[in-house]
Amino acid sequence: MLRLHPTQNWETPYEFDTNGFTEEWWHNINITETIADQQENDYWSFRENDTEIVRVWLEKSRLNDHYEHLTPPETITKVIFFEVREPYKRQGYGTEAVKMLMPHYNNQLIAAFPINDAADSFWHSVGFVYYPRTDGTDLRCSNVRSIAPLFVYDNR
Repeated sequence: MLRLHPTQNWETPYEFDTNGFTEEWWHNINITETIADQQENDYWSFRENDTEIVRVWLEKSRLNDHYEHLTPPETITKVIFFEVREPYKRQGYGTEAVKMLMPHYNNQLIAAFPINDAADSFWHSVGFVYYPRTDGTDLRCSNVRSIAPLFVYDNR
């Protein structure tokens, strides 16, 4: 488990063109953060025998109060991107990465916004709890869905 640090403006600290990762997540022309901005983020790389297997990008954020049975603190830790490299998926690496991360975020609320049903299942399997929006705009089966579902790990 390595914590990475940014080295230039508008760029994450992850290596370019690493096969098996979704590069537009980690290197995107829409990244607008300077190095100073990025110092507030956490970038983690999980490796085995010098092979990068899991990438995680987290940042401090705010969460609105439009979720049922959840009153968020002023600041949360938000998972921006979390990815297990092909062909290492479904072998427990993601679960181990989450277990290794949690001690670094004691006394914090950690939020993930999964992109699909498989990701919903993953976050649920590692102890994150789904909180529905009060307006229903996070329901995957809804025609009005405009926001990804919120899954929260309360590490307080």
